[in-house]
Amino acid sequence: MPDRLPCIVPFCRRTVPADRTPAGWEIICAAHWRAVPTALKAARRRAKATVRRLAAEDEAARLRFLACPEAQVFRPDGMHPLEAARLHAVHRLVSAENRNARLWRICKRRATEAAGGIG
Repeated sequence: MPDRLPCIVPFCRRTVPADRTPAGWEIICAAHWRAVPTALKAARRRAKATVRRLAAEDEAARLRFLACPEAQVFRPDGMHPLEAARLHAVHRLVSAENRNARLWRICKRRATEAAGGIG
């Protein structure tokens, strides 16, 4: 079954075509996704939106940094303001990605617990 991705819940036989999802992704089928609390799904949706927004801001900061030749020169007195803005954008993006990953792990745990009758 290499052309299909199974639901992450043990003993669930539902699958989706592998060409509909990027490589390395995991899925929770619709039946098990309904068992995840609504507030948790909303928090994850907000986290995903934040990651998308910050990724766009990071790309804009990267382009501003690359467009300024003086920002790319070593400065013994500290960083150029564009370099500092770029580092700040990267830090915010990584923090948001970590939060999104943590919320996904919680969603997986809640779906699996609900399927097993624990939660």
